[in-house]
Amino acid sequence: MIKSIVFVLEISLIFLILIVCLKMHILLKFEVQKNNYSIKLRLGFLANFLKINIYATFIGGVLEFSIMGIKFKNFKGKKKILKEIKKEKPKQKKIKKQQFFDENWSFKRKMKFSRIIISEIIKIFNIKKINANIIVGFDNPAHTGIFIGNYYFFRNLYPILQNLKIQPYFIENKFEGIGEIQISFRLILFLKIGYLILKRNSIMNK
Repeated sequence: MIKSIVFVLEISLIFLILIVCLKMHILLKFEVQKNNYSIKLRLGFLANFLKINIYATFIGGVLEFSIMGIKFKNFKGKKKILKEIKKEKPKQKKIKKQQFFDENWSFKRKMKFSRIIISEIIKIFNIKKINANIIVGFDNPAHTGIFIGNYYFFRNLYPILQNLKIQPYFIENKFEGIGEIQISFRLILFLKIGYLILKRNSIMNK
């Protein structure tokens, strides 16, 4: 029995190492309009010999998704049950969540650090195809302007991003669009991204 457990653990560890070290191929198609979402994701390993297909839609408050042909659905009726369960639960003290950015960071500072992270991510990714039309807006029009400025910075720096078209929306929060992205990368290379995130305060204070 113990030998069988050890064997399963060894196989699982080898499989995990292969996933982390091998090149992963991703094909993402998405469409976002108001509160409706549609996503098609394909993960490929071993030169796309092994493929995992994921489909997800969120329309009219109903979430539907499928993985490898197995379908799941979240009905509206479940929301009422969840609300009743929440009412019965005793009130608990709110635990302060760890935030990605420090509270005293300005939006401009956040975008500056995001630029560092995005630059590293683009180096890791082998972008084979990107074609998207997106509308983006924040509550503060100034934030929208800063975001669009950074967008043009990357678009001019990397020719592959020429087909990534982002239009600003200065009235309110908004994210709508349609697109297709095809990339490949190795997960192990994201260790550097993790290191930069952990050291974000020291990096930004230089």
